[in-house]
Amino acid sequence: MKCRASTLLDSTDRERFSHIYESSFPPDERRDVALVAELAAGGDKRFNICLAETAHGHITGLLTTWHFHDFVYVEHLAIDAGFRGRGYGSELMRRLLATVQCPVVLEVEPPVDAATQHRIEFYNRLGFVLHPDVDYLQPPYSPAQQPVPLRLMTCGHITPRGLQAAIATIKQAVYGCNGPLDKK
Repeated sequence: MKCRASTLLDSTDRERFSHIYESSFPPDERRDVALVAELAAGGDKRFNICLAETAHGHITGLLTTWHFHDFVYVEHLAIDAGFRGRGYGSELMRRLLATVQCPVVLEVEPPVDAATQHRIEFYNRLGFVLHPDVDYLQPPYSPAQQPVPLRLMTCGHITPRGLQAAIATIKQAVYGCNGPLDKK
């Protein structure tokens, strides 16, 4: 598997990204692809997209991250349905974890069924810890979307105060919130 950065300016990258992204996340858990492309093209230097590829150049997955001073936030990790279970997601996360020297934070759905429990176990195997005691509501990406109750997982040492600071940074920088759910 290769992992390469993308700005989504290439139409093939954008098409494959859109297919994987939109089929992997419900509308309230993703932003418009045009806004993702805007961010990737330089709208915010902290934002990165890594595309997983087979040896033949077929895009199999994506990882979007935000790199802040004290932590990295994984906004989305998704593998094309036809390639799941082959280690692409694990490899993308392992590569990320090997390159950062700070905690990594991500959101997951609460463990309410086999699929959500399996997702949490996937991250546990990579060294992530679930924070079930932290109330977290993902702000909406746009006024037309709804907030989503999620849970946070972290990899690497982070104090409770550090996690609260990371949440405030994520809500402001990623979701554009000034307050708990107030949009700019």
